Amino acid sequence: MVAFAAALFAGACQGPDSGTASGGCTATLTAGHGSLDRFVRHLRRGGVGCLRGNFRTNLTIRRSRFQLTSAPGGQASIVGTVYMARTSNRVVLSRLVLRASASPSVRINGTGITIRRSDISNDHTGICVSIGGAFERWGIATGVALVQNRIHDCGRIPPTNHDHGVYVEGSRNAVIKGNLIYDNADRGVQLYPNAQGTLVTRNVIDGNGEGVIFSSEAAGVGYAHSYASSDNLVTRNVISNSAKRHNVESWWGGPVGTGNVVRDNCIWNGLLGNVDLTGGGFVAVGNVVAEPKFVDRDAKDFRLQGDSACAEMGPR
Repeated sequence: MVAFAAALFAGACQGPDSGTASGGCTATLTAGHGSLDRFVRHLRRGGVGCLRGNFRTNLTIRRSRFQLTSAPGGQASIVGTVYMARTSNRVVLSRLVLRASASPSVRINGTGITIRRSDISNDHTGICVSIGGAFERWGIATGVALVQNRIHDCGRIPPTNHDHGVYVEGSRNAVIKGNLIYDNADRGVQLYPNAQGTLVTRNVIDGNGEGVIFSSEAAGVGYAHSYASSDNLVTRNVISNSAKRHNVESWWGGPVGTGNVVRDNCIWNGLLGNVDLTGGGFVAVGNVVAEPKFVDRDAKDFRLQGDSACAEMGPR
């Protein structure tokens, strides 16, 4: 496993991601020198907006086809809720620190939204990332990608069973790949109640209340219709050290989901066990039960030692 964790988050950001339309910043905003909301509203399509400093403000994004990232030489932060409305499309947030005291800290109801190489937390105040939250009102999120982020220390303490690192609520074809998802009060990844076709792959999901859950809800219990999360694939992750329940489990408050698969993961040391199949609705095949052997779990260095039995799992 490549030491991307230390490389990305131990020092300064090196500028916009490669492969953008411009290859660099098309506009730059320094904290204290203008409105972040206005800056984003005026970015042109295909533009790369670069941020410098610490922005203490909420941000609502309704526009499409641009990137928001840190300026070269530093890592910018947004201390406030970030909301990607249903009208947002093909927006990339990268190399940012995202913090908020509200729940969820980041809510995505748009299409083709990507968040990558960012540090997302809320110091144990609620959900960190919601994909398709309140979807019956605000819209299904489609094609969302969370890639190579740290998502950690989310959810109230003591745990409430409602606050998760990543909450996939109303979604189609989300990709959750190469992230470090750790020390969240409740689920690391919750697929409830209407997560369809999600790919959860090559993440480290460690030290959460639970690791991954497949679930559903009946009509009238917070939703106008019944929903069941189906056709989701959880593969080649390290899922370990769940502090409250199992590393992988299901709960069906409504119809039972179908086509959910947990395959070829490294699973270790859930408080109540590793995989709980009693609820049904998913199959588990080819998983390895073995200690991951992190380089330094206490320091949140989730690279795997050379002799780990899980060397083929987790971020590459």
